[in-house]
Amino acid sequence: MTEMDWRILYNPVALFGKSKGLAAAAVVNLLLLISAWRAWVYLDGAIDLHVGSSISFGTALLEILISWFSLSVFFFLVSKIFGGDTSIRLHTAAAGLGRFPYIIGTIIASHKLSTGAAIRAIASISDGTITIDATKMQSPLVIISIILLMLVTAWSIIVLYFGFKTASRLDGPKAAIAFVLGIIFAEVFSKLVLHIVS
Repeated sequence: MTEMDWRILYNPVALFGKSKGLAAAAVVNLLLLISAWRAWVYLDGAIDLHVGSSISFGTALLEILISWFSLSVFFFLVSKIFGGDTSIRLHTAAAGLGRFPYIIGTIIASHKLSTGAAIRAIASISDGTITIDATKMQSPLVIISIILLMLVTAWSIIVLYFGFKTASRLDGPKAAIAFVLGIIFAEVFSKLVLHIVS
């Protein structure tokens, strides 16, 4: 029996490489699309995950594609600026694979689980103001869901970082600074594009 390569959990692009990585990233994003659409979860930014009311398949698809595209392009660009030996295909694979923890996040944030508990905590809505029943927000399900979603987001950022390092071949402070800039640019760009098209 072969041992599991634990890099699958934090740097899958190092295992798959370019071609297999792109195929695996496409599968990850297809599964993410289906889970976000069915769970009523918005992925409306490069690293955002929001619960909400029902989401159309088209909106979910647009959010997935814009997020994946913006992460890929901005990681590639900052890698070039910082002198990385880089490939747009490898960055696209890394960015796509870096979103796999969000599949778990969409299940946690599903309208049938945590969102349902959060909705039950709403006491009233009047003139656009939402009043929350604080006792219901302290529900163990809501608290556990929030903690788990923070962990999933942190895990996704870790996977994105190691994927970025692998794709750019940058290391040390250069890799960290370039990664943070790439995330910021991708987040702002994806938010702007989604705002314009919706």
